[in-house]
Amino acid sequence: MLTADVLRPADIAEAVAGRDAIISALGPSGLGWTLLRPPQLTGKPLTGRYRTRQGVNPRRGLRVSRADLAHLALAVADGPDTYLTVIFLAD
Repeated sequence: MLTADVLRPADIAEAVAGRDAIISALGPSGLGWTLLRPPQLTGKPLTGRYRTRQGVNPRRGLRVSRADLAHLALAVADGPDTYLTVIFLAD
């Protein structure tokens, strides 16, 4: 039986509104920002094998390890080619 683990449309709308608010606040800030959007985070070790897409979640992208998220964060930290972008990632 599904109960507390089911996302309601209101939950999804709230998450999207929060994301949009963050991007709206960052946009005119003058900062060179990159927003990383992971799905469910796991405690698995670094693999270095993850998929990324700009603006949309990779197909069937359900999980990614914290170590792989950190790996991507370091890889794009000084890259002006990723400034002002939202990067989704997943295993």
